[in-house]
Amino acid sequence: MHARPAIPDGTPYAPAGLRAAARASPMMALLLRQIEILLGDVARLRCLDIGGGGWVSALLRERGGDWTSVEPPGAALETLRFLCEDRAVASWTPGQPMPFEEQSFDVVVWVGGFEQLGEPSSAIRECHRVLKPAGRLVLNVPFAAHVAPLRWIGAAPGTRWGFTVARLYEVLKDGFDLQDCRRYGRLMIELADRMTCRIAQRLAGAEAGGRPDPITLCRAQAVAWRQWAWLNWAVTMLDAALFLSPGYRLIARARRRLWIPRRSPVLADGRSVAEAALGGRIGTASAWEPPAPS
Repeated sequence: MHARPAIPDGTPYAPAGLRAAARASPMMALLLRQIEILLGDVARLRCLDIGGGGWVSALLRERGGDWTSVEPPGAALETLRFLCEDRAVASWTPGQPMPFEEQSFDVVVWVGGFEQLGEPSSAIRECHRVLKPAGRLVLNVPFAAHVAPLRWIGAAPGTRWGFTVARLYEVLKDGFDLQDCRRYGRLMIELADRMTCRIAQRLAGAEAGGRPDPITLCRAQAVAWRQWAWLNWAVTMLDAALFLSPGYRLIARARRRLWIPRRSPVLADGRSVAEAALGGRIGTASAWEPPAPS
């Protein structure tokens, strides 16, 4: 009989050690790089991240800025509190008001889970409410691939649909001007990321008898990233060399403006004006000049 895999005793319990392990994930590094390109320097800004799963939230804080993070009640919130050492962490369920005053933040970054909202308009309205007039919103979502298997690989579990530029414009048009969009993420990186997540779940389940707590799962994820770092490096090189199916994810930057309900103008070929204007510039997002802190 084979022994069950276990988390090595040397795996750190401290959040700082676990955050260091997260940097071995190419998917994590790629996402953080895209956010950095879209936002530029946020060192003097008040920032809010949503759905960072704890890992992205913690790593964003290391890049400067005054960050606050929110997650819905449950395991994700416990993970967030642990990795961020319960600093500037709040509970929020989409569909309800955020626990913040109006115009509290310069930047809102929605990292994950936006695509799982059945009706995202109320969540976007809340983002608009808590952003300052010169604020920016960054949305990270799966790209709506036209081939079904690619959509299943690129989208998070439970995803109901992905996004195109036109769909993002529809969601944002009442209170935001969509400025730039970038597609990123490739087939092999996506698959490697999914594999390390499943390995982590198995390790944590073995350690906790099938019912791992968030801290055990964090340790297991750190082990998976470290043990499979060679594979992550290999698939990153393979994707870069072969250009395999780029663009599984879509990340966009939008500028807050006065909330005015709008109808979507459509061209003769069925595309929205935003899609026609931005379609040729996906992946060419430029840095923006951040507003002066108030």
